[in-house]
Amino acid sequence: MTPIPVSTAVDAFLQSATPAAMQSALTVPSVATTTPQPFTVNQTWNHASLQGVGLRVDITDTHSTNDSLLADFRVGGESRMVLAKPINAWGACLAWGKTSSFPALMDVGNNIIAVCDARMDGSGPRLNNASIAAGLGNGAGAGLRPGGVEIGCTGAVMWGTGGPMGQDVDTFLYRETPAVIQMGMDGNAPVNQTFKGCDGTGDNVAGASLTLAGGRGTGTGAGGKLVFKTAPAGSSGTTANALAAAMEIDGARVIGIKNTTAAPEGNPSAGGYLYVEDGALKFKGSGGTVTTLAPA
Repeated sequence: MTPIPVSTAVDAFLQSATPAAMQSALTVPSVATTTPQPFTVNQTWNHASLQGVGLRVDITDTHSTNDSLLADFRVGGESRMVLAKPINAWGACLAWGKTSSFPALMDVGNNIIAVCDARMDGSGPRLNNASIAAGLGNGAGAGLRPGGVEIGCTGAVMWGTGGPMGQDVDTFLYRETPAVIQMGMDGNAPVNQTFKGCDGTGDNVAGASLTLAGGRGTGTGAGGKLVFKTAPAGSSGTTANALAAAMEIDGARVIGIKNTTAAPEGNPSAGGYLYVEDGALKFKGSGGTVTTLAPA
């Protein structure tokens, strides 16, 4: 049987199909040739007041699941791009990537990018109440939502020296644990990190101050503390040592210094060491002399 052109097949189907057949799938015959045979709709838009429409699908949705799809484009049985139905008054969700299924709106899986709830009205497309998300697998995706920017639990904000995306990246900011933001990536040769204020430019311009602040209390509630933590050395092993408070500044402007876990060895080459040992405030100068400034 010689395949008929796609346009002829579609036209014949639309003219002769019964209502029952119209409710089933429309299958375009395959063409055994090396020449592409695309499904093509040709139009001419040639009027200044014309709002052109290339393809319109009108579905009466009396009852269906929220993850129903207005369109599902597949290659080899796997979805590559879908247009999901709206679940509110704003708009649908467009997602593209490689996955066997799109289980629900904004459930962005491996290697998928989705744009959801983008509004289309008479003024054109707008991202009012919109969400843009990219899923890279293993919780490393990112999304732009009405409430802000969301990064997956293992994702990071990264900066590099230039070049193609993902190359020459040398600065990272990511979530270590709940409510903990870390600079830099863990590794067997971790890189020291610096967080600084901005510089002045021009002749004799002072640099900007850097302020670290605890949260503000209300009424008689105290302000939050500034807590400085370090991780004292532990026993031999690969487990990260626990952080412990080393110094605190509270809302009443009282500075608290914890006891040292080990008195400083050697002499400072410039300046001195200030520390607390067994409750006594001590200072060790560059000459090695230890002076007790305040007893326990």
